[in-house]
Amino acid sequence: MSKNRLLLSVALVLMVSLAACSVSSPSTSPLSRPDSPLPSSTPLPSPTRTPTAAPSSTPTATLAPTPTETPMPTPVPLYTDGVWECWDRGQSVPCPYDASLSLKQMAFVSDTEAWAVGAGGYIARWDGYTWTRVGSPTDRDLNDVVFLSPDNGWVVGEGGIILHWDGSQWSVVREPQPYPQPGGYYLSWNGVAFSSPDDGWVVGCIDSEGGSTLQAMHWNGKDWQDSTMPIIWTSYCLESVKILSSQDVWAVGGGFQGITLHWDGFRWQEISNPFSSRTSLPAWFYAINVSLPDNVWIAGLRASDDGGTEGVVLHWDGEKWLDGHLPPTGWVLAVLIISESDGWVGGDDLFHWNGQEWEKAANPVFDRIVDIASSPNGEIWALTQHGAYLHLQSKEGVR
Repeated sequence: MSKNRLLLSVALVLMVSLAACSVSSPSTSPLSRPDSPLPSSTPLPSPTRTPTAAPSSTPTATLAPTPTETPMPTPVPLYTDGVWECWDRGQSVPCPYDASLSLKQMAFVSDTEAWAVGAGGYIARWDGYTWTRVGSPTDRDLNDVVFLSPDNGWVVGEGGIILHWDGSQWSVVREPQPYPQPGGYYLSWNGVAFSSPDDGWVVGCIDSEGGSTLQAMHWNGKDWQDSTMPIIWTSYCLESVKILSSQDVWAVGGGFQGITLHWDGFRWQEISNPFSSRTSLPAWFYAINVSLPDNVWIAGLRASDDGGTEGVVLHWDGEKWLDGHLPPTGWVLAVLIISESDGWVGGDDLFHWNGQEWEKAANPVFDRIVDIASSPNGEIWALTQHGAYLHLQSKEGVR
Protein backbone atom coordinates (compact mmCIF):
# COMPACT_ATOMS: atom_id res chain seq x y z
CA MET A 1 0.00 0.00 0.00
CA SER A 2 1.06 3.61 -0.39
CA LYS A 3 2.44 4.98 2.81
CA ASN A 4 1.31 8.47 1.81
CA ARG A 5 -2.29 7.56 2.65
CA LEU A 6 -3.49 7.86 -0.97
CA LEU A 7 -6.97 7.62 -2.45
CA LEU A 8 -9.18 6.24 0.29
CA SER A 9 -12.12 7.19 -1.85
CA VAL A 10 -11.07 4.48 -4.33
CA ALA A 11 -10.63 1.99 -1.50
CA LEU A 12 -14.03 2.82 -0.07
CA VAL A 13 -15.73 2.35 -3.42
CA LEU A 14 -14.02 -1.02 -3.80
CA MET A 15 -15.16 -1.92 -0.30
CA VAL A 16 -18.73 -1.06 -1.20
CA SER A 17 -18.53 -3.44 -4.14
CA LEU A 18 -17.12 -6.13 -1.90
CA ALA A 19 -19.78 -5.51 0.70
CA ALA A 20 -22.47 -5.87 -1.91
CA CYS A 21 -21.10 -9.30 -2.85
CA SER A 22 -20.31 -10.67 0.58
CA VAL A 23 -20.24 -8.46 3.65
CA SER A 24 -18.88 -11.28 5.76
CA SER A 25 -15.80 -11.85 3.57
CA PRO A 26 -13.68 -8.67 3.44
CA SER A 27 -10.69 -8.36 1.18
CA THR A 28 -7.31 -9.12 2.66
CA SER A 29 -5.48 -6.50 0.60
CA PRO A 30 -3.37 -3.97 2.55
CA LEU A 31 -5.06 -0.93 4.02
CA SER A 32 -5.20 2.43 2.22
CA ARG A 33 -5.68 5.79 3.89
CA PRO A 34 -6.40 9.25 2.49
CA ASP A 35 -4.02 11.79 1.10
CA SER A 36 -5.33 12.54 -2.37
CA PRO A 37 -3.95 15.83 -3.74
CA LEU A 38 -7.34 17.28 -4.63
CA PRO A 39 -10.86 16.74 -3.35
CA SER A 40 -11.98 13.54 -5.02
CA SER A 41 -15.23 12.57 -3.35
CA THR A 42 -18.10 11.66 -5.62
CA PRO A 43 -20.04 14.83 -6.55
CA LEU A 44 -23.55 14.92 -5.21
CA PRO A 45 -26.25 15.11 -7.88
CA SER A 46 -28.07 18.39 -8.36
CA PRO A 47 -31.61 18.40 -7.00
CA THR A 48 -34.08 17.59 -9.76
CA ARG A 49 -37.78 18.09 -10.17
CA THR A 50 -39.54 15.09 -11.68
CA PRO A 51 -43.26 15.63 -12.35
CA THR A 52 -45.37 12.54 -12.73
CA ALA A 53 -46.69 11.73 -16.20
CA ALA A 54 -49.90 13.55 -17.06
CA PRO A 55 -52.90 11.28 -17.79
CA SER A 56 -54.12 11.04 -21.36
CA SER A 57 -57.09 13.21 -22.31
CA THR A 58 -60.30 11.22 -22.17
CA PRO A 59 -63.89 12.36 -22.07
CA THR A 60 -64.44 11.83 -18.38
CA ALA A 61 -65.68 13.88 -15.52
CA THR A 62 -62.78 12.77 -13.31
CA LEU A 63 -60.41 15.63 -12.52
CA ALA A 64 -56.84 15.13 -13.73
CA PRO A 65 -54.39 14.69 -10.83
CA THR A 66 -52.08 17.57 -10.03
CA PRO A 67 -48.51 16.75 -11.03
CA THR A 68 -46.30 16.09 -8.00
CA GLU A 69 -42.62 16.82 -7.49
CA THR A 70 -39.81 14.99 -5.73
CA PRO A 71 -39.07 16.48 -2.30
CA MET A 72 -36.46 19.20 -2.39
CA PRO A 73 -33.57 18.87 0.07
CA THR A 74 -33.60 21.19 3.05
CA PRO A 75 -31.47 24.24 2.21
CA VAL A 76 -28.25 24.45 4.21
CA PRO A 77 -28.10 27.70 6.20
CA LEU A 78 -25.09 29.95 5.64
CA TYR A 79 -22.67 31.05 8.35
CA THR A 80 -22.67 34.85 8.47
CA ASP A 81 -21.02 35.71 11.81
CA GLY A 82 -17.50 35.79 10.38
CA VAL A 83 -15.27 35.08 7.42
CA TRP A 84 -12.37 32.68 6.87
CA GLU A 85 -9.27 34.28 5.31
CA CYS A 86 -5.83 33.04 4.36
CA TRP A 87 -3.61 34.76 6.92
CA ASP A 88 0.07 35.62 7.29
CA ARG A 89 2.12 38.42 8.85
CA GLY A 90 -0.91 39.71 10.70
CA GLN A 91 -3.08 40.25 7.64
CA SER A 92 -5.21 38.62 4.98
CA VAL A 93 -3.13 37.33 2.04
CA PRO A 94 -3.78 35.57 -1.27
CA CYS A 95 -4.32 31.89 -0.55
CA PRO A 96 -1.23 29.76 -1.30
CA TYR A 97 -1.35 26.33 -2.89
CA ASP A 98 1.82 24.25 -2.94
CA ALA A 99 1.22 20.90 -4.64
CA SER A 100 4.50 19.58 -3.21
CA LEU A 101 3.14 19.82 0.35
CA SER A 102 0.88 17.39 2.14
CA LEU A 103 0.24 18.87 5.59
CA LYS A 104 -1.46 16.82 8.28
CA GLN A 105 -1.94 18.50 11.68
CA MET A 106 -1.12 21.57 13.78
CA ALA A 107 -0.95 22.35 17.50
CA PHE A 108 -0.85 25.59 19.50
CA VAL A 109 1.60 26.10 22.36
CA SER A 110 0.56 29.67 23.16
CA ASP A 111 -1.05 32.65 21.44
CA THR A 112 2.27 33.32 19.73
CA GLU A 113 3.55 29.82 19.02
CA ALA A 114 2.16 26.94 16.99
CA TRP A 115 3.53 24.01 15.01
CA ALA A 116 2.41 22.13 11.88
CA VAL A 117 3.67 18.84 10.42
CA GLY A 118 3.26 16.92 7.19
CA ALA A 119 4.66 14.50 4.66
CA GLY A 120 8.38 14.22 3.93
CA GLY A 121 9.38 15.26 7.45
CA TYR A 122 7.80 18.71 7.07
CA ILE A 123 7.78 20.85 10.23
CA ALA A 124 6.75 24.53 10.38
CA ARG A 125 6.58 26.97 13.30
CA TRP A 126 4.36 30.00 13.83
CA ASP A 127 5.88 32.82 15.91
CA GLY A 128 2.72 34.87 16.26
CA TYR A 129 3.47 36.68 13.00
CA THR A 130 4.33 34.21 10.25
CA TRP A 131 4.85 30.51 9.56
CA THR A 132 8.40 29.36 8.86
CA ARG A 133 9.61 25.90 7.91
CA VAL A 134 12.24 24.59 10.32
CA GLY A 135 14.84 21.85 10.17
CA SER A 136 13.60 18.30 10.61
CA PRO A 137 15.62 15.24 11.68
CA THR A 138 13.69 12.96 9.30
CA ASP A 139 12.21 12.70 5.84
CA ARG A 140 9.48 10.28 6.94
CA ASP A 141 5.87 11.44 6.77
CA LEU A 142 4.79 13.11 10.02
CA ASN A 143 1.13 12.64 10.91
CA ASP A 144 0.39 14.38 14.22
CA VAL A 145 1.84 16.87 16.70
CA VAL A 146 1.06 17.78 20.31
CA PHE A 147 2.63 20.18 22.84
CA LEU A 148 2.43 20.14 26.61
CA SER A 149 4.65 23.23 27.07
CA PRO A 150 7.14 25.31 25.03
CA ASP A 151 9.90 22.78 25.80
CA ASN A 152 7.89 19.55 25.58
CA GLY A 153 6.47 18.65 22.20
CA TRP A 154 5.90 15.34 20.42
CA VAL A 155 5.48 14.34 16.76
CA VAL A 156 4.66 10.88 15.37
CA GLY A 157 4.66 9.44 11.88
CA GLU A 158 5.36 6.71 9.37
CA GLY A 159 7.63 3.81 10.18
CA GLY A 160 6.78 4.27 13.86
CA ILE A 161 9.00 7.34 14.17
CA ILE A 162 8.57 9.52 17.28
CA LEU A 163 10.19 12.97 17.64
CA HIS A 164 10.57 15.14 20.74
CA TRP A 165 11.05 18.91 21.08
CA ASP A 166 13.09 20.06 24.09
CA GLY A 167 12.74 23.79 23.55
CA SER A 168 15.67 24.14 21.17
CA GLN A 169 15.58 21.26 18.68
CA TRP A 170 13.71 18.23 17.42
CA SER A 171 15.32 14.86 18.08
CA VAL A 172 14.40 11.28 17.19
CA VAL A 173 13.48 9.27 20.29
CA ARG A 174 12.22 6.21 18.39
CA GLU A 175 13.84 5.43 15.06
CA PRO A 176 11.58 4.54 12.12
CA GLN A 177 11.50 1.06 10.69
CA PRO A 178 13.27 0.48 7.39
CA TYR A 179 10.91 0.52 4.43
CA PRO A 180 9.51 -3.01 4.23
CA GLN A 181 10.39 -5.63 1.71
CA PRO A 182 7.50 -7.29 -0.16
CA GLY A 183 5.44 -9.22 2.34
CA GLY A 184 6.90 -7.31 5.29
CA TYR A 185 5.27 -5.29 8.04
CA TYR A 186 5.23 -1.50 8.40
CA LEU A 187 4.22 0.52 11.46
CA SER A 188 2.45 3.87 11.20
CA TRP A 189 1.68 6.19 14.10
CA ASN A 190 -1.18 8.52 13.14
CA GLY A 191 -2.29 10.15 16.39
CA VAL A 192 -0.66 11.36 19.62
CA ALA A 193 -2.12 12.90 22.78
CA PHE A 194 -1.02 13.66 26.35
CA SER A 195 -2.84 14.48 29.57
CA SER A 196 0.38 15.16 31.52
CA PRO A 197 4.16 14.74 31.05
CA ASP A 198 3.90 11.16 32.30
CA ASP A 199 0.68 10.10 30.56
CA GLY A 200 0.52 9.94 26.79
CA TRP A 201 -0.71 7.73 23.95
CA VAL A 202 0.16 7.10 20.32
CA VAL A 203 -2.15 5.13 18.01
CA GLY A 204 -1.92 3.72 14.51
CA CYS A 205 -1.56 0.34 12.84
CA ILE A 206 0.82 -2.21 11.38
CA ASP A 207 0.31 -2.79 7.66
CA SER A 208 1.12 -5.94 5.74
CA GLU A 209 0.02 -7.66 2.56
CA GLY A 210 -2.57 -9.50 4.65
CA GLY A 211 -4.18 -6.34 6.00
CA SER A 212 -3.64 -4.05 8.98
CA THR A 213 -3.96 -4.43 12.74
CA LEU A 214 -4.56 -1.79 15.40
CA GLN A 215 -1.59 -0.57 17.43
CA ALA A 216 -1.11 1.72 20.44
CA MET A 217 1.62 2.62 22.93
CA HIS A 218 1.50 4.39 26.30
CA TRP A 219 4.06 6.86 27.69
CA ASN A 220 4.58 6.59 31.44
CA GLY A 221 7.06 9.44 31.76
CA LYS A 222 10.10 7.25 31.04
CA ASP A 223 9.30 4.72 28.33
CA TRP A 224 6.89 3.96 25.53
CA GLN A 225 5.18 0.64 26.23
CA ASP A 226 3.00 -1.46 23.91
CA SER A 227 -0.67 -1.74 24.79
CA THR A 228 -2.96 -4.68 24.05
CA MET A 229 -5.64 -3.76 21.52
CA PRO A 230 -8.97 -5.41 20.69
CA ILE A 231 -8.79 -7.86 17.80
CA ILE A 232 -11.04 -6.36 15.13
CA TRP A 233 -10.83 -8.32 11.89
CA THR A 234 -8.11 -7.12 9.50
CA SER A 235 -7.51 -3.99 7.44
CA TYR A 236 -8.22 -1.48 10.19
CA CYS A 237 -6.20 1.47 11.45
CA LEU A 238 -6.49 4.08 14.21
CA GLU A 239 -6.24 7.70 13.08
CA SER A 240 -6.71 9.96 16.11
CA VAL A 241 -6.59 9.87 19.91
CA LYS A 242 -7.75 12.36 22.58
CA ILE A 243 -7.33 12.25 26.36
CA LEU A 244 -9.55 13.61 29.13
CA SER A 245 -7.72 11.81 31.93
CA SER A 246 -5.62 8.70 32.51
CA GLN A 247 -8.91 6.75 32.86
CA ASP A 248 -10.74 8.39 29.95
CA VAL A 249 -9.14 8.13 26.50
CA TRP A 250 -10.80 7.87 23.08
CA ALA A 251 -9.32 6.63 19.81
CA VAL A 252 -10.99 6.43 16.40
CA GLY A 253 -10.22 4.98 12.99
CA GLY A 254 -11.73 2.62 10.49
CA GLY A 255 -11.48 0.33 7.54
CA PHE A 256 -14.31 -1.98 6.61
CA GLN A 257 -16.29 -0.36 9.46
CA GLY A 258 -15.80 2.71 11.64
CA ILE A 259 -13.82 2.09 14.84
CA THR A 260 -14.43 3.85 18.18
CA LEU A 261 -12.34 2.68 21.15
CA HIS A 262 -12.29 3.79 24.80
CA TRP A 263 -9.58 3.34 27.46
CA ASP A 264 -10.88 3.18 31.05
CA GLY A 265 -7.51 3.03 32.76
CA PHE A 266 -7.22 -0.75 32.44
CA ARG A 267 -8.08 -1.80 28.90
CA TRP A 268 -9.15 -0.67 25.45
CA GLN A 269 -12.76 -1.55 24.65
CA GLU A 270 -14.67 -1.12 21.41
CA ILE A 271 -17.72 1.13 21.81
CA SER A 272 -20.31 0.29 19.17
CA ASN A 273 -21.25 3.10 16.78
CA PRO A 274 -23.79 3.29 13.92
CA PHE A 275 -21.09 2.26 11.42
CA SER A 276 -19.34 -0.50 13.37
CA SER A 277 -21.72 -3.33 12.53
CA ARG A 278 -20.42 -6.08 10.23
CA THR A 279 -23.39 -5.34 8.01
CA SER A 280 -22.54 -1.62 7.78
CA LEU A 281 -21.05 -0.03 4.71
CA PRO A 282 -17.35 0.89 5.05
CA ALA A 283 -16.56 3.92 7.22
CA TRP A 284 -13.50 5.72 8.51
CA PHE A 285 -13.18 8.27 11.35
CA TYR A 286 -10.28 10.71 11.13
CA ALA A 287 -10.83 13.28 13.87
CA ILE A 288 -12.10 13.42 17.43
CA ASN A 289 -12.87 16.24 19.88
CA VAL A 290 -13.41 15.51 23.58
CA SER A 291 -14.39 18.12 26.18
CA LEU A 292 -16.36 16.09 28.75
CA PRO A 293 -17.07 12.39 29.32
CA ASP A 294 -20.54 12.96 27.84
CA ASN A 295 -19.49 15.31 25.04
CA VAL A 296 -17.40 13.58 22.37
CA TRP A 297 -17.58 14.44 18.67
CA ILE A 298 -16.02 12.43 15.85
CA ALA A 299 -15.86 13.11 12.13
CA GLY A 300 -15.02 11.06 9.07
CA LEU A 301 -16.18 9.47 5.88
CA ARG A 302 -18.55 6.63 5.01
CA ALA A 303 -19.49 4.78 1.87
CA SER A 304 -22.91 5.74 0.59
CA ASP A 305 -25.60 3.44 -0.76
CA ASP A 306 -25.02 4.66 -4.33
CA GLY A 307 -21.35 3.59 -4.28
CA GLY A 308 -19.94 7.04 -3.52
CA THR A 309 -18.68 8.56 -0.27
CA GLU A 310 -20.06 11.16 2.12
CA GLY A 311 -18.93 12.98 5.25
CA VAL A 312 -20.33 12.03 8.63
CA VAL A 313 -20.30 13.44 12.18
CA LEU A 314 -21.30 11.57 15.36
CA HIS A 315 -21.86 12.83 18.92
CA TRP A 316 -21.41 10.77 22.12
CA ASP A 317 -23.80 11.85 24.91
CA GLY A 318 -22.32 9.59 27.57
CA GLU A 319 -24.47 6.59 26.68
CA LYS A 320 -24.72 6.29 22.92
CA TRP A 321 -23.59 7.72 19.60
CA LEU A 322 -26.00 10.14 17.92
CA ASP A 323 -26.04 11.19 14.28
CA GLY A 324 -24.66 14.72 14.00
CA HIS A 325 -26.84 15.38 10.89
CA LEU A 326 -24.08 16.94 8.83
CA PRO A 327 -25.30 18.39 5.49
CA PRO A 328 -24.21 16.54 2.33
CA THR A 329 -20.46 16.85 1.82
CA GLY A 330 -17.41 14.81 0.82
CA TRP A 331 -14.29 14.34 2.93
CA VAL A 332 -14.41 15.38 6.61
CA LEU A 333 -11.02 15.33 8.34
CA ALA A 334 -11.25 17.83 11.22
CA VAL A 335 -13.61 18.66 14.09
CA LEU A 336 -13.38 21.35 16.78
CA ILE A 337 -16.25 21.80 19.25
CA ILE A 338 -15.87 24.97 21.33
CA SER A 339 -19.17 25.03 23.22
CA GLU A 340 -22.71 23.70 23.01
CA SER A 341 -23.50 26.35 20.40
CA ASP A 342 -20.16 26.78 18.65
CA GLY A 343 -18.16 24.24 16.67
CA TRP A 344 -16.53 23.50 13.33
CA VAL A 345 -15.88 20.60 11.00
CA GLY A 346 -13.69 20.78 7.93
CA GLY A 347 -12.67 18.76 4.91
CA ASP A 348 -13.90 19.44 1.41
CA ASP A 349 -16.19 22.04 3.04
CA LEU A 350 -16.36 24.13 6.21
CA PHE A 351 -19.41 23.84 8.47
CA HIS A 352 -20.26 25.70 11.69
CA TRP A 353 -22.35 24.23 14.51
CA ASN A 354 -24.68 26.81 16.09
CA GLY A 355 -26.18 24.49 18.70
CA GLN A 356 -29.12 23.43 16.56
CA GLU A 357 -27.85 22.82 13.04
CA TRP A 358 -24.80 23.01 10.78
CA GLU A 359 -24.22 26.17 8.74
CA LYS A 360 -22.01 26.17 5.66
CA ALA A 361 -19.16 28.70 5.65
CA ALA A 362 -17.33 30.04 2.62
CA ASN A 363 -13.93 28.41 2.08
CA PRO A 364 -11.49 30.92 0.54
CA VAL A 365 -9.25 28.26 -1.04
CA PHE A 366 -9.86 25.25 -3.26
CA ASP A 367 -8.07 22.86 -0.96
CA ARG A 368 -8.95 20.28 1.64
CA ILE A 369 -9.10 21.31 5.30
CA VAL A 370 -7.04 18.81 7.32
CA ASP A 371 -7.15 20.39 10.80
CA ILE A 372 -8.99 23.06 12.80
CA ALA A 373 -7.56 24.33 16.09
CA SER A 374 -8.02 27.08 18.66
CA SER A 375 -5.25 29.18 20.21
CA PRO A 376 -5.33 29.72 23.98
CA ASN A 377 -7.03 33.13 23.57
CA GLY A 378 -9.77 31.60 21.42
CA GLU A 379 -8.66 32.46 17.89
CA ILE A 380 -9.76 29.81 15.39
CA TRP A 381 -7.38 28.52 12.72
CA ALA A 382 -7.63 25.93 9.95
CA LEU A 383 -4.88 24.15 8.06
CA THR A 384 -5.17 23.00 4.44
CA GLN A 385 -3.39 20.08 2.85
CA HIS A 386 -1.37 22.24 0.46
CA GLY A 387 -0.06 24.97 2.69
CA ALA A 388 -2.75 27.53 3.50
CA TYR A 389 -3.31 28.74 7.06
CA LEU A 390 -6.85 30.06 7.45
CA HIS A 391 -7.90 32.46 10.20
CA LEU A 392 -11.50 33.12 11.27
CA GLN A 393 -12.37 36.82 11.43
CA SER A 394 -15.62 37.41 13.31
CA LYS A 395 -17.84 40.43 12.80
CA GLU A 396 -16.45 41.86 16.02
CA GLY A 397 -12.87 41.46 14.78
CA VAL A 398 -10.35 38.80 15.67
CA ARG A 399 -11.90 35.48 16.67
